[in-house]
Amino acid sequence: METSEDLLSAWMELTANIRGNRILSQLSLNEIMLLRLLYREGGEEGLTATVMTERLRLLKSQTHKVLKGLETKGFIHRRRDRRDTRTVRIVITDEGAQAYIREHNRVMELVDKVVDALGIENAQQLTKLMISAVSAAEAVREEK
Repeated sequence: METSEDLLSAWMELTANIRGNRILSQLSLNEIMLLRLLYREGGEEGLTATVMTERLRLLKSQTHKVLKGLETKGFIHRRRDRRDTRTVRIVITDEGAQAYIREHNRVMELVDKVVDALGIENAQQLTKLMISAVSAAEAVREEK
């Protein structure tokens, strides 16, 4: 179907453009996604690696590798759950939060320029369409 090919091409072009702009200077995409999740939802208790793997739909090996790198950089630390000492929770450090905020602000500069170029109404419509696309992709994944 031509529409599907056009959508795939546009998606790939956007992805290549974002990567080509080298927006993320200090962190990989997976690192920023994990830090974002911890920053926004981890709180003082943090999250388990299992929860992060499921929420971000990463492979366990990917999550482990990224967490190890973030720990080496001092952006996260691991600690035992207070209620169940068998459970290890991942917590973002102050340095990790600062790195996330810096990278987030860089990405938002690009997003703001895209919104300006599209206009508010078109940007809002694109957001709705992207959310619908995510839902459709999730439905396909659940069918498998």
